[in-house]
Amino acid sequence: MRPFRPLIVLVFALRILPGLDAATAAGHPYPLRILAKGRQTDAVVAYPAGAERIRESAVLLAAYLKKSSGAELKVLPETNLPQNASLRIHVGPTSYTRSRKLDLDELGGEGYVLDTTDGGNFIIAGATDTGTEFGVYSFLERHLGVRWLFPGEIGEHVPPRKTIAIEPALIRQKPAFLSRLLSPFRRDLQSELYLWGRRNRMNEGLSFHHNLHKLVPPDTYRRSHPEFYPLVRGNRIAPAGNVGWQPCFTADGIVGETVRNICEYLERNPDAKSFSLGANDGSGYCGCSRCAAVDGTKINALGIPSKSESYYSWCNRVAEGVLEKYPGRNFGLLAYVDVIEPPRSEPLHPRITPYICLDRMAWLHEDIEKRSKLLNEAWEKRAGSIGWYDYIYGCRYYLVPRVYFHHMAEYIRYGFDHKVRHYYAEAYPSPDWIEGPKLYLLLKLLWEPQQDVDGLLKEWSECCVGREASVSLLAYFRLWEEFWEDRVPTTDWFLRSRHKTFLPFRTIGYLEALSDDDVRRAQALLESCVRDAGTDEEGRRARFLLAAFLKRKERMTPLWEFFALNGSTRPYRSRQIIEQDDFSHDANGWKPWQRPYSRAKVAYSRAEGQAKPGALAIDAQGSHRALAVWTKDFPFEEKRLYAMSVWYKNAGLPPEADARMTLKWKDGEGRPIDRNRAEGDIPFLEKAAELRAEAGQWGNLRILFRGPAGARFANVVLSIENADRGTVYFDDFVFEEVSAE
Repeated sequence: MRPFRPLIVLVFALRILPGLDAATAAGHPYPLRILAKGRQTDAVVAYPAGAERIRESAVLLAAYLKKSSGAELKVLPETNLPQNASLRIHVGPTSYTRSRKLDLDELGGEGYVLDTTDGGNFIIAGATDTGTEFGVYSFLERHLGVRWLFPGEIGEHVPPRKTIAIEPALIRQKPAFLSRLLSPFRRDLQSELYLWGRRNRMNEGLSFHHNLHKLVPPDTYRRSHPEFYPLVRGNRIAPAGNVGWQPCFTADGIVGETVRNICEYLERNPDAKSFSLGANDGSGYCGCSRCAAVDGTKINALGIPSKSESYYSWCNRVAEGVLEKYPGRNFGLLAYVDVIEPPRSEPLHPRITPYICLDRMAWLHEDIEKRSKLLNEAWEKRAGSIGWYDYIYGCRYYLVPRVYFHHMAEYIRYGFDHKVRHYYAEAYPSPDWIEGPKLYLLLKLLWEPQQDVDGLLKEWSECCVGREASVSLLAYFRLWEEFWEDRVPTTDWFLRSRHKTFLPFRTIGYLEALSDDDVRRAQALLESCVRDAGTDEEGRRARFLLAAFLKRKERMTPLWEFFALNGSTRPYRSRQIIEQDDFSHDANGWKPWQRPYSRAKVAYSRAEGQAKPGALAIDAQGSHRALAVWTKDFPFEEKRLYAMSVWYKNAGLPPEADARMTLKWKDGEGRPIDRNRAEGDIPFLEKAAELRAEAGQWGNLRILFRGPAGARFANVVLSIENADRGTVYFDDFVFEEVSAE
């Protein structure tokens, strides 16, 4: 007996689909049938002959139609279409699509039209290959219920369908934000991250990143034009690499030479629509008399001497020169640290877009939100469009899901209302995707900011684990959203760092807001989610999320103990002093370190000291607020309780400076064991005891700890952060084994 083969029926209802632009619809007098489960159908997917990228989109459309329903549609160039096809799905600008005069050019490079008003011919098309590709993804979401929840096969949701209902409608869409890019989603077609981002309509529309080292390359100009490089403390430096230096923007001939280099690049790359004028990382701006005269003495919103006048004047002149030969090109750059504010002397060229670099989770603090919005509104007056560079670091760096869905939606909507049209974020999600719908929601909002946040979260959760289990999953993410939006902003970790470019993801102070009850509730909700999941696919995803959480819980256990120890008032007594340094003779094996672009003085001081002369000193002048440290390794044994303490003195540090003692872990071979991110492992993050140094006074930093399993050495770091002047002294360090009294 022949097995039953269900029919796939495309049903046309006389109802207009909701969308950005829905036109009047005309129904078809009868339903169209596509035979399923491998049997031949006379419906076809058509594409313009010779259009290879569009053909790939057409093939993908047919593949998902088959995944969903079993229906097999032929994919053919429009020149080979059968005359009697009951349905033609036109992907891209076929002759039929062009005959409809849909004004595709008005949709830009990423917009698309979905036209199902003619029952015999559907249209999925954009003005560009990318627009058509995005239209295919939208068609699959709207009509087949396909969702790409997170990267990989496990994150792909393709509901099986016996009937595919296609309602007559004309949908026209284009993105609100013209550039929507997350790191590290590289342009690698084999990358699951890239494919996931692309299918959720992620796209880089503008070049903006660190690039001045390529425009004024030291290997080319170091000898012939040393004046192109910065004067620092009276010395003209000969830089190397791409960190810690900027060109001298007022040097004679530098504009013309930069214009020539960019034009040569555009000649070799005629398809390039944009070019980056982004400053190098790590400050290092020129201090020559000409630059100083242009920049003046203004201190910017971050408390740093502003270099905006010389830099943005140079950017304008370069853009003008390039556009004379290559009109229509656009430029991006980083409004970052020294140049975070707009120039006062002249507006930015309308073809230049600044990306303002700030962690907008810090907007959870009212004063920071107000200051950041004032900065944004200052840029509105000086730039044609604005980009945002955000720091939404996820669980490759944080131990619990760092989600703030509604806060994120609020600032995305504010940005769109205030001239922000480009968005980039350092996201770096963990392979266990424990933050769930965070990046999915973000990309949806960047396409259309007014979408309902709760509706999108509900949709993601139901597609992920099923309707019944989604109740627990939504409660799980609400728990973490409340943790980050309501409790973390009250912690010392947040308050000390709220004014910085990004929050300190390598320290764990945010866990002070976490309770044992939070962890128990989170685990119980995920376990409920596993029990309530319906299909095998839903159960697999629920178990995937639970396993990720349990692994993190295991790694967090010693960190909870750390907070319990350091928050306890219980007295401890010394059992054995392992090392005691008063630095009265020398640094006693402590080693200095700082970033290459920092020019702080990390040196032993014979003059200063608490009880007697001798201390470890860090003079922050010239540090560009970069990290400068003293460090030393100390052996210890597992399970034993230890204390470390050090005294420090503030000598002229800025009010926002922090003196820190931080612990990192090393194995028996002396190798760091807290950076194993490649396999998605959760690192033992740095443990910091932070106290703001009071001017002219000695204060004490103290840490109680038990080392994690596998660690044999504690790498101790004494540092000063967020300081560009003044000195900190460290003295009278003690490392001892202790016991509770």
